[in-house]
Amino acid sequence: MNFMYVKKARWLTSQAAKVLLMTAMGAATRGFCQDATNATAVSHSQDPLVDLLIQKGILTQKEADQVEAEAAATRTNNAAQMPFMPSSKWKISQGIKNLELFGQARLRYEDRSADDSAGNAIDLRRWRYALQLGLRGDLFDQFYYGVRLDTGASPRSDSVTFGTSTSGSGTAYQGPFGRSNNGFDLGEIYVGWQPWDWLNITVGKMDNPLYTTPMVWSSNITPEGFAERFKYDVGPANFFANFGQFLYEDIGEYASPGLGIGFASGGAGAGGGQNTDNIFMFAWQGGF
Repeated sequence: MNFMYVKKARWLTSQAAKVLLMTAMGAATRGFCQDATNATAVSHSQDPLVDLLIQKGILTQKEADQVEAEAAATRTNNAAQMPFMPSSKWKISQGIKNLELFGQARLRYEDRSADDSAGNAIDLRRWRYALQLGLRGDLFDQFYYGVRLDTGASPRSDSVTFGTSTSGSGTAYQGPFGRSNNGFDLGEIYVGWQPWDWLNITVGKMDNPLYTTPMVWSSNITPEGFAERFKYDVGPANFFANFGQFLYEDIGEYASPGLGIGFASGGAGAGGGQNTDNIFMFAWQGGF
């Protein structure tokens, strides 16, 4: 009875070792197939686990050879079934760590009406759409970047009305199904640097870096210039400070006789009697 028990235990141990060995080789086979592309299977040397099981007397050399042959056949079949993977035609600069393609599309029907005390009325009904498409990602040394194309030329809206074909009062009407209002404009283009969690610097045309609400500024506005954002946590309190130096408007310079550089005569003409130097906007805010 004891001899039968020992023989049965040895048989169970041998079967368990085979299952363990097949599992280990199956994992190795999956790893091989994941790394393989167009290369053919290469025979592996005997696994150290096999040597250990043979030394312990759990497996015989014949059983080990049979298991390895089955695993090699599985690797060969899986590699042969993998599709051909041609080399990529895209070449990305070494300075770009990652690249994300993003965007959105919106469609809406708009129905607005208003009346005043003088009896005037506005009744506006229209279909509108908006598209955004951009690239963003990380660069070397904690730099990041972004560029985005938007429909619509207005700084407060990227929506375009179906059935229109003019981009302004100076553009001639092109008739039904026109295209002059269907182009893309540069909505964002910026480069940033965030060397630490508490500091973020951005240069270019960017999302509004200030903490605000749609009641104050439209979320579609993308100011142009420099922005510095700081944040620091002290216990449960989250302190922050945001600064912005934006080019608000560049209306060009015009010099008129007798008034000096940067001024124009009142009424018509460039500047309209205003100082036409570039107009900057400086912003700062802080809180917790």
